[in-house]
Amino acid sequence: MRPHGPRRPTTAKRDPVVASAFPTLRGVVLFLVILRDPGIDYTNVLQVYLPSAVGFVLIGGLLLNFVADARGELGRVLGAVVLVSAVASFFFSVPFVIRFSLLGLAVFALAAPTFGGKGAGRRAFLGVWVGFVLVVSFFVLMLASESTVSVAGNSSPFGGLLLTILLSSVAIVLSLPLGIMLAHGRSSRLPIFRLMSTAYIELIRGVPLITWLIIAFIMLPVALPRGIEITGVARAIGAMSLFSAAYLAENVRGGLQSIPKGQYEAAQAMGLTITQTTVFIVLPQALRAVIPALVGQVIALFKDTSLVTIVGLFDFLHIARQVIPGQAQPFNFIGVFREPLLFAAVVYWMFTFTFSRISLRLEKKLGVGER
Repeated sequence: MRPHGPRRPTTAKRDPVVASAFPTLRGVVLFLVILRDPGIDYTNVLQVYLPSAVGFVLIGGLLLNFVADARGELGRVLGAVVLVSAVASFFFSVPFVIRFSLLGLAVFALAAPTFGGKGAGRRAFLGVWVGFVLVVSFFVLMLASESTVSVAGNSSPFGGLLLTILLSSVAIVLSLPLGIMLAHGRSSRLPIFRLMSTAYIELIRGVPLITWLIIAFIMLPVALPRGIEITGVARAIGAMSLFSAAYLAENVRGGLQSIPKGQYEAAQAMGLTITQTTVFIVLPQALRAVIPALVGQVIALFKDTSLVTIVGLFDFLHIARQVIPGQAQPFNFIGVFREPLLFAAVVYWMFTFTFSRISLRLEKKLGVGER
C-alpha cells in the first residue's frame, strides 16, 4: 500500500538566480536589437558568423567530449593549448566572434575534466557549450552591426546621481560573480586556473582604478576592430567591474579558507559532486563569513564612481561642483562652491550609511559572529 503522509507541493518554485537573469537578458536585447536597430550585413553572416558558429559547435563539442574522457593531464594540456591560441588570436586580424568563441572554448576545455561528467551531465555540459556559442555569435553580430537610428549629438543620456547609481550598481552585479570565480580559481589545485587567477588579481590590484579608466577610454577604442564602438558609460562599467572583481576575489578567498576541511569530507561522503558541494555547502558559508568585507567593497566602489569625471563623464560630484555654481539665472549661484559640495557629501553619506545599516541587519539575521 502507498504510505500516507504530507504530499510535496506540485508547483515548482522559480529559481531566483534564473529569474533575475531574464530581466538582464531582456535589457541587453532591448538595447542591442530594438533601440539600436542594427543594419545586419547578411553576406557577412553567411561568410563569417554562420560557419564560425557551426564549426565551434561541432568541432568544439567533439574536443570537449574528448577532453572530458581524457586520462591524466592530457585534457588540461589540450585546454592550455586552446587558451594560448585564444590569447594569440587577439594579436592577429581575426574576426571578433572567433576570438570570443576561442576564449570560451578554452574555459570549457579547462573545466571539462572536472565538470564534464557522464551521461546526462555530459549532455548538459555540451548543451551549455552550444548555447554559449549561439549567444556569443548573436550578441557580437548585434554589437558589430552599425545602428540605423540617428541620434542628435553624441553625449550620454546618463548624468548626475543617476549615473553614479548606475555605475556602482551594475559594476557590483557584474563583479561579484567574476570575483567568486577568481577566488575559486586562485584556490584551485589546478595550476593553470591558479596561475591565471593569481596573475589577474595581482595585475589589477597593482594599478590604480583611474589608470584602468584611462586605458578603457583611450587604449580600448584603438584595440577594437572597425565598426565596433563602446559608449563611455559601458567602458566605465567594464573597467570598474574588472577592478572591483579583483578585490572581491580576495575577500571571497578569505571566506573559502575559513571553511573547515570536514565540510568537504562530509559532502564527499554524502556523494555530492564538486559543483553541488560548492554551491550548496561551501559558498553560502564563505559569503556569510565575509559580509562586512563585501559591503565595505560596495561602499568603496560607490564612492570611487566620482573618478569618472576625469574621463569626461558627468557624475553626481561633477554636477555639484560645476553646474550649480555656474548658474546665474534665475538666482545668482556663480562662485558658490561650498554649499553644493557639502550637499554632495551629505548625499554620499546617506547612501553609504544606508549600506552599512543593511549590512548590520543582514549580519544579525544570519548570525555572523554568534555561531
